[in-house]
Amino acid sequence: MTMFLQTAEFIVFNKVLTSQYFLWPLPFIPFLSFPSLSWTRLGIALGAWIAAQALWLGYAYRLEFLGEPTYLQLWGAGLALLGVSAWGLGQLILGAAPAPTPPIKTLKVD
Repeated sequence: MTMFLQTAEFIVFNKVLTSQYFLWPLPFIPFLSFPSLSWTRLGIALGAWIAAQALWLGYAYRLEFLGEPTYLQLWGAGLALLGVSAWGLGQLILGAAPAPTPPIKTLKVD
């Protein structure tokens, strides 16, 4: 778990970012456990990250391959990707906490 989070944190907060970097933590996925993370929350985080990544890559494509001046939009999409990635990483960290257990009832023996 910690190796996945360290790798993901390095990618999210690195000053140089390419889409291929997000493949680095994939080998750690089979070893992950998120007992407090619901499927709904995971789906929302993953969907938001995919949308932000697609937005960022779309503007980068338009700049690099079509020659359109999308500098400001690309910068904004980069900020959105940073924010969504940091938020998603936070969701994974919160989901790694142990699931709450119900209180144990004690029986009084007379």
